[in-house]
Amino acid sequence: MNNLQPLWLLKYLPNMLACHVTILHGCEGPSNTITCAEASGLLSLGESLRVIQRDDADACFSGGAESKLNLMGMARLELAGRLAPTTPDDATHAADLVRPFDPGATGTLAAEGGGVVILEEAAHAQARGATAYAEVLGFGAAQGSPPFPVLDLADADNLHTGESPSDGLRWAIEAAARRRGRQRPRDRRHRSHGVGHPRRRPDRGRCAAGRFR
Repeated sequence: MNNLQPLWLLKYLPNMLACHVTILHGCEGPSNTITCAEASGLLSLGESLRVIQRDDADACFSGGAESKLNLMGMARLELAGRLAPTTPDDATHAADLVRPFDPGATGTLAAEGGGVVILEEAAHAQARGATAYAEVLGFGAAQGSPPFPVLDLADADNLHTGESPSDGLRWAIEAAARRRGRQRPRDRRHRSHGVGHPRRRPDRGRCAAGRFR
């Protein structure tokens, strides 16, 4: 930390993607950037939904992008204990290392990716003849924060409060169902992102089982 350059932060500004996309397309209106690890892209959809609902915009670019293929990203993954063990001579295929729902999974790998969609008010989309590929019926988000500072990154995923580690996930699902006017999901499908991190899987399984039964 003693070797940080004065302009270091400018290389990692999270809002640069949103700025460049809106500038290139001549967009005007609210512009926001959410940084919350793997949940950032989904939270962006929720934020765009609320911007449209309060009539601050007719349509929003929404999505996210990330690259862990840099020294800072690799250092964070390694300190958090999330990387699958590899060696310079390891020729194992990535699919054999990243096994999101395998009880014997040892971690994940560093990568990069991104995606942007257009979220638009239904009547506005119909008026311009746009093809709708999906409809957002409800959205919910929640956070179960530890009551004390996280000092040990390796144990950060184990710090929870409340009755169970799944409370935050359950609250988010219930909020989304409540806003769509339904107490329980009709299709009973659960889309879980797979990071291949052993300590994170049980929470999602318990949450889905308790919410959808």
